[in-house]
Amino acid sequence: MTSPDSSPPRPPVRVILVGRTGVDHLLRNDPAVELIRARNAFDVLGELSERVGGGARTAGVRGDAAFDAVLSPDAPAAVVRAALVDGEEPVADSRGSVDGGGAAVGDAPAVGGDDGELVHLMMRGLDIVPTALELIRRRTGDAGVSLEPGGAGVEVRAEPHGAVVGWLQGRALPREALEAQARWLGAWMSLAAQHAELRDAALRDPVTGAWNRRYLDRFLPVAIEESARRRHALTLLLFDIDNFKTFNDTYGHSVGDEVLREIVRLLEVCTRPQDRICRYGGDEFVVVFYEPDGPRDPGSTHPASVFDIAARFQQAVFGQAFPLLGSNAPGTLTISGGLATYPWDGRTAEELVARADQLAYRSKEMGKNVITVGAGANKQRGG
Repeated sequence: MTSPDSSPPRPPVRVILVGRTGVDHLLRNDPAVELIRARNAFDVLGELSERVGGGARTAGVRGDAAFDAVLSPDAPAAVVRAALVDGEEPVADSRGSVDGGGAAVGDAPAVGGDDGELVHLMMRGLDIVPTALELIRRRTGDAGVSLEPGGAGVEVRAEPHGAVVGWLQGRALPREALEAQARWLGAWMSLAAQHAELRDAALRDPVTGAWNRRYLDRFLPVAIEESARRRHALTLLLFDIDNFKTFNDTYGHSVGDEVLREIVRLLEVCTRPQDRICRYGGDEFVVVFYEPDGPRDPGSTHPASVFDIAARFQQAVFGQAFPLLGSNAPGTLTISGGLATYPWDGRTAEELVARADQLAYRSKEMGKNVITVGAGANKQRGG
């Protein structure tokens, strides 16, 4: 038992080593370090996407900010640089916290301290500019600092290609100080843009723009955990396109890719902003119908509303004209799938996916163009 004035043990620092760094042996036996190895930057993003952190909310959000659900790190992150010195042992150089208080007014501050706010926003896929401008105002004492689309001021350039993203303006700062802050802001905006590209490459399907299986594998367990905590239902639709291989063989893979993109577009029209559309592999998709705040309509039940959405999507696919498939396009595409609902059809991500897959296979056996509903969810919707 600890004494009343003793501090609780600090959690270990998570260190992710990318590629061959040569510093493994320096960290492996340190009890204060949780050592993780990653092959590349994509795997780093995967490691950072294990848990929801800080009570993040995602309802009503689509696009980059939806990464809020999986990319909030659950512990502070430090950037460690490893370099060879004259061919000797690698030296780890860890940047500490800098509060910027010692910098002269107008100087571009070193990374650290309050800059951590920008790191957290960037990791969550949120806009860093308002917070960055507030940091500049706080550090320089100029409350009139703003980023404008045109007019007087200093150009702020950011990637890609060093394009001008706006003009930094202030009321009291001399031009040299404003230029320093513009360089600092441009560097952070470039970093945020590059990080967004990495997130997309790691967690988005490059063909359709839907979330990929890596995202699903990380998001679904967290969503189920949240649903259990809030006592809310969660439903998973797993489906594929009937006879898609025949279309690929007949019309070519480029046409097949266009069909997959159109399927995702139809899903985006039929589903709600908080739902997750994932390409599971090939022509197989998974949609997670997720209600972190419960049904918006107090009179509705989750499985019934989800079944209605799935039926509308099924009809939309059947009635959609696909010009690239020729004159017989309308009505030539159908889908078969299974709807499994937590907790009745499965209590873990693996159980829920497996159950939805079984139901989808049953739909195929019934003649295709069918969505089979799990027994538990069917009972809940009154079927």
